[in-house]
Amino acid sequence: MGSTILLLVALSVCGLAGPSGQARQHPEEVASLVSRLSWDSIGGNCDVLGATCPEGEAAKELVRIGKPASRELLEVLEDKDKGVAAHVILTRIWEPGAKSATRFDLGRRRIISTNNGLEWATVFTEDGVRNEVEEEALTRNAAEWRRKIARFTADTAGEAGP
Repeated sequence: MGSTILLLVALSVCGLAGPSGQARQHPEEVASLVSRLSWDSIGGNCDVLGATCPEGEAAKELVRIGKPASRELLEVLEDKDKGVAAHVILTRIWEPGAKSATRFDLGRRRIISTNNGLEWATVFTEDGVRNEVEEEALTRNAAEWRRKIARFTADTAGEAGP
């Protein structure tokens, strides 16, 4: 593992990158980063007030890797603990201009966040704070991302032309 990291650092420093300047990555490294995603991988300290953005080392590295990380991110979109983070990262990679918003529901002691069509809640209780997302929302979102990426990939392939 250590030699893999050194090789990746050397390739990055030497400027040997894949398409669109994205560093080439070993699938094991991407899988390891994706396995580290959680609710803590999303935050609100973005350039735009109310926006949601990737937070933490693993999430930021996946954004840096870019489109080559998409397959592994697609695999966890329906996971209640990793799905929202994967969605936020995919949005940053594929649709960086997508809308993000936050609203407060003080009566129910929750913050409702929406990013690129996916909604989830941060709920404040006597026992602490927890995050919630509906399983159906994750399922719909995963299907939408698979459709979008297939379309984006087909559009890009079509641009190459004969």
